[in-house]
Amino acid sequence: MKGVRWRNWMEDKRGSLMVVATVIATMTFQIAINPPGGVWQAKTHDQQGCEAVICTAGAYAICIWMILNPLKKLVGTITLYYALFWGGFPVLICLAIFCRLAFWILKRFSRFLCCPHKNITGSV
Repeated sequence: MKGVRWRNWMEDKRGSLMVVATVIATMTFQIAINPPGGVWQAKTHDQQGCEAVICTAGAYAICIWMILNPLKKLVGTITLYYALFWGGFPVLICLAIFCRLAFWILKRFSRFLCCPHKNITGSV
């Protein structure tokens, strides 16, 4: 009876980790739809319409974004596959989630440096 409860607990834990990994993967690929800093909506004399704000921030900001975004995607994808196929070692999955969170925070900080006229929530 004790082995059955242990097995059910592990299956429940695996299911929970799969949900978390799926949400992380979904958030990871959101960047393709919404570039950092948003998109210029209006076309005026000093800015072009339909251009990503990060492109006007300079090469340094683009380099930071191009390094952190693939790392974040890689960690999210590895977490998803690891939870899907191997499912054990929740400590490693938690470490991967922590790494992804660290990359996300660094990316948000670099966005704030790139676009100081916007606050961190994205409103003007």
